[in-house]
Amino acid sequence: MRRVILVIGATLLVLCGCGRSGGSLLLLEDLPDVESIEIEGNEAFDDGTLEGLMTLKEPAFFKRPFKKSRYSERVLKSDLQAIRTFYYRNGYIRATIENHQVRTRDGKVHITIQLTEGVPFFTAAIVLTSPEDPGLKSWQEKKLNPKRLQRDFGLKVGKPFDPFSLTDDRRTLTRALEDRGYLLAKVTPRVEFDGTRALVFFSVLPGVTFTVDEVDVVNNKAVPTRYLLNEVELRSGDLYQRNKILESQQQLLQTGYFNDVAWDTTGVDRQASQVDLSFTVSERQMYWVEGGVGVSSENRVRLTGGWGSRSFLRTGTRFALTTETELDLDRGVGSYIDDHQSQILLRQSRLAGSRWEGQPSLTFNHDREPDYRQNIYGAGLSFRRRLSGLRDQIVLGIENRWVDNDSEASAIERDPQLSRETYQTRSLTGRIQLDSRNDFFEPNKGSYREVSIEVAGGALGGNNGFRKATGTLTKFVPMVPGRAVLAWRLQVGSIDATNAKTTFTGDPVESEVQLVPIEDRYLLGGANTVRGFDQNELDGRRTSVGEEETEEGGIVSLLGNLETRVALFSRLSLVGFLDAGNVWQDDSELALRGLIPRSNSSDVSPSDLRYSFGAGLRVATPVGPVRVDYARKWNVPELLMEAKKDTWHVSLGHTF
Repeated sequence: MRRVILVIGATLLVLCGCGRSGGSLLLLEDLPDVESIEIEGNEAFDDGTLEGLMTLKEPAFFKRPFKKSRYSERVLKSDLQAIRTFYYRNGYIRATIENHQVRTRDGKVHITIQLTEGVPFFTAAIVLTSPEDPGLKSWQEKKLNPKRLQRDFGLKVGKPFDPFSLTDDRRTLTRALEDRGYLLAKVTPRVEFDGTRALVFFSVLPGVTFTVDEVDVVNNKAVPTRYLLNEVELRSGDLYQRNKILESQQQLLQTGYFNDVAWDTTGVDRQASQVDLSFTVSERQMYWVEGGVGVSSENRVRLTGGWGSRSFLRTGTRFALTTETELDLDRGVGSYIDDHQSQILLRQSRLAGSRWEGQPSLTFNHDREPDYRQNIYGAGLSFRRRLSGLRDQIVLGIENRWVDNDSEASAIERDPQLSRETYQTRSLTGRIQLDSRNDFFEPNKGSYREVSIEVAGGALGGNNGFRKATGTLTKFVPMVPGRAVLAWRLQVGSIDATNAKTTFTGDPVESEVQLVPIEDRYLLGGANTVRGFDQNELDGRRTSVGEEETEEGGIVSLLGNLETRVALFSRLSLVGFLDAGNVWQDDSELALRGLIPRSNSSDVSPSDLRYSFGAGLRVATPVGPVRVDYARKWNVPELLMEAKKDTWHVSLGHTF
């Protein structure tokens, strides 16, 4: 483990850019440090607000402990312009910077900025006019609503007048007309002032609506054009709509085939009011190979690998083969493999020209426990459709799993499910995902919500019957914009057995968990759920089962995570976290009083919620952050106390 920590430390130093060249350091040393910044003449906005707009900063240890602000005349000019722009955008359109002084004393730079604010101007009215139709009577026939066209304006009546928004709103209005087919619409803004009141006029010439003539995708080689045209929302003869063109552009990018997609209107025929539409694509490498190594605990190493094609045999169908193997280094040579998963899948978008995507798959899972081994073979077919947002989707799936058990007597005695050498589970799954995160790898605002329902047995057949429902809510709240984020996740799950109320050995059921296949139960613990605990350590057991513990699982699950993510410098950030979770083999074990942590382990019940806390580092990379976490267990009952109370986790990507 000591070697692992040394390797991680060396990697962090390299990735954080600690090995800068001597030339770069000398260049920085030639620039003096900024010692003080004084702003005079400001009344509407305090010094902190204005200095926050500047790149040059005064020294502040607690905010910027390892970073000095080096003076540069070019940067100062940019900062002065930023202050002017800020005033203009807040209605102070006559604000000026009268003077600025830069003095050097004892090798440090002192900056003084003198400004005159003037008085604020406010937007008194926004009026849309048309030289061809002053009363806008024809707009009703054209289904143009002036109030709706102004809905996304930056300028608002009664708010400060922002001259920059005038140009932005002209563009917004032009694009709103283009969304309604008016390709050649002309918009001219004009402002009249009455004291400090700004009267804004937009002169609009909509023109005529255009239709689409020809639609084409060019520069594609590996993916046939006929498949790509399914992603385009406009067809020949449709009304020209700019918003649908942008949606088509995003959908082409979402296919994963391309690095870039650009669109253009060509062949504008003013007499026929028609326009050709062309998408120019830049293809990615169609074949890919990937691999990775992760450390889930001191004695467990996870290996991942994959190979695939984004357009298998140039058909536009995605193909992927992925594997994941977990090794237990404490076991003897030849028996390192603890768990293994393999998956082969094909994905075809736009089935029969619809918005649905189809994905057949084959899976294999091997699970090795102290007194039983399990092989699971699966075949499934899922259908996915994106909702209103490009990252919101609904997924429907059907799956058949064949399970082979090789169990010892102790395993069968403990769990009747393991008495069966082979069985089948057939299930239907429905899942909806709503994703409003602003970034996939480093979100700092937004949320992720998911609800999944699985039904097995009954009319589907098979040897097992149950209903399984799981809900997840993740939220990201900016604490300090660009610097600190509060992130939290809550996940709850429940399984209800629907088959006979006797075990497969014919004995009465002691707990409902005995009616649910062991591979379908909930398990928690590890780098991605409750840190500080080993992978799947929280499995519903209420007593210790010896040195080698067997995973059992539960039918009720509760998981909560709370993180504070703080950017330090370069690509390095610090995370503090609190995790909580447990699974229960019977819903009667879950009690409200068991959710509160106890200070004394003797007061903790085995069915209470388990907690852990710790801190970690994140290093940003193009494929997501590399994370190193140290976590310590908390709220563990005496019955399950172990010598090991803390754990290191090394992995790729955030925990959630």
